[in-house]
Amino acid sequence: LKTSNERFLSLADAVPAFVAFINASTLCYEYVNEEYPKLLGIPRDKIIGNHVRKVLGETNYQNTLKYMNEVKSGKNVSFEDSVNLASGKCHLQVNYAPFRGGDGTVEAFVVLSSDITQQKEMQKAIRDLYEKEKALRQELEEESKERGMFIDILGHELRTPLTPILASVGMLKESLPEGTPSLQKKLIELIDVSTKTMTQRLEELLDVARYSRGSFQLNLQSVNLKEFFPGVISRYRPSLAQNGNELITELASDLPDAEVDA
Repeated sequence: LKTSNERFLSLADAVPAFVAFINASTLCYEYVNEEYPKLLGIPRDKIIGNHVRKVLGETNYQNTLKYMNEVKSGKNVSFEDSVNLASGKCHLQVNYAPFRGGDGTVEAFVVLSSDITQQKEMQKAIRDLYEKEKALRQELEEESKERGMFIDILGHELRTPLTPILASVGMLKESLPEGTPSLQKKLIELIDVSTKTMTQRLEELLDVARYSRGSFQLNLQSVNLKEFFPGVISRYRPSLAQNGNELITELASDLPDAEVDA
């Protein structure tokens, strides 16, 4: 039996945790391993034989009293505790296990504690980062909403003069008399195309505003690419030709249809 006790004590001293053996009746320490005094900053001989209240102090004793009463009733107890020590505040994961005598009554209990201060500090740092990221995200969302509102107002202001310009150009094209010089026709056509292009760009700008508000929806339509690409190319040929450039295109004859946002 003596050899078994010695082995147990040797094993307890080797455990990288804080181990103690406390009498359930007197609440006095009967054994602590080598790590336990390091935690409290108290020599081992000042701990063994003394009451828990004297060793831990009144505040720490009152915080753990209810758990000690539970383990004295025969329950295994596990909890987290913040202990105020001379070296500062320490966070512990504490486990109490009852030790029963031959008649089944709880004579003592084993205390196994581990320091989780670093873990708690990391958790707090993660929570702080999350809250900071959350606040920044909310701030960016508010900025995005304000930007969307500004674009809406700008779009309305730009759309107001474009509408009568488009209508006027349309009427002008219809009222051109026979024999109108080709230069005038080209100029009117250029005004018409440019105004429609500006209107399209305005709609794209408003799409950006809708996207920033989260109300953007795609309007997918099937498009014949054989007709689509020539239309896009013809839009830019006049400006290229004006600068002395030539756009050469080669389109495959078997272009498939595609779904695009119209």
